[in-house]
Amino acid sequence: MRFPRTSGVLLQETASGTGAAFSFVLDYRGTSISEVTVGGVVKTSPTDYSVSTASDGRKTITFVVAPASGTDNIVVKYGAAINAVGTTNSFAWGYACYPDGNFTFTGGYVVASSNLSNYSFAYGRELYLDDAGDFGALFGFQNKLAAPYSFAAGRGHTVSDDYGAAVGKFSEYTTAQTDNVLFQVGRGSVATASNAFAARASGTLEAKYLATYANNIAALAGGLVAGQIYKTATGELRIVV
Repeated sequence: MRFPRTSGVLLQETASGTGAAFSFVLDYRGTSISEVTVGGVVKTSPTDYSVSTASDGRKTITFVVAPASGTDNIVVKYGAAINAVGTTNSFAWGYACYPDGNFTFTGGYVVASSNLSNYSFAYGRELYLDDAGDFGALFGFQNKLAAPYSFAAGRGHTVSDDYGAAVGKFSEYTTAQTDNVLFQVGRGSVATASNAFAARASGTLEAKYLATYANNIAALAGGLVAGQIYKTATGELRIVV
């Protein structure tokens, strides 16, 4: 795909048809689509294609009839220039990066903010600040802020509680909690999200995956070292000495 970054130039993305059924996942999330062409022929929605939008704001075009084979013969144009009207003192640097909120920076690869997300910073790959992501900061890969005054770094986090923070990978809590999760250390995977540790607004602490040993001797034999924490089978917390 090509993605112009010259100030004042209308944005467009391209893809190559193969003659087979095709869905085009767009990188740009900043504004509405103004025109779709295949081989220079203008296509219309919903007759020729449909558009769906994921929770991170990313759009997918699905064609009714498979586009013919060709190099960069599918062109999607957007209805605004890079310095979009409606944003104030915002800046982008990278590929498919768009700071749609005010006083916001997005940089790296496919990084965007909602028009209602202001005073925020995001740098990395495939990051998104949604409508509630004011006064936040995002780093890493595939992370999203869905609450104000929040932070995420690492991979695979969605922070949905006000003042929340997530680090590590694929943290467990991705929706707003009644007892807000203020901090979580992810230990999950693409398939299963989980936390090594979490702290809630009430003061409640969570450590669901502590190692279980009968006593200090067993903990040492199991590979723990002095100063590390384990629990007994009855849930009693102990420190290795």
